[in-house]
Amino acid sequence: MSQHRERFQALLRELFQFDCADLDFGIYRILNHKREVIEQFIAERLPKLVAQELSSGVLADQARVAADLKEAKAQIQSAFGPKAI
Repeated sequence: MSQHRERFQALLRELFQFDCADLDFGIYRILNHKREVIEQFIAERLPKLVAQELSSGVLADQARVAADLKEAKAQIQSAFGPKAI
């Protein structure tokens, strides 16, 4: 999961063109001025927000359902034997 996050962060840095600090006109001037704030968001806040949403969204529900299913399977196998399922 961390490799996906790192790739996403690298894509955002590329999108905001952090590697082109010599660009100093138009929107690039604004981005250069806000570079520190944007970098802080990409490096610190974004991973926390993504983790929070993943833990409270559909993926969390799927994980709970999978755990319930595994528990039910174990109960059936203990009651009726390992070949019941």
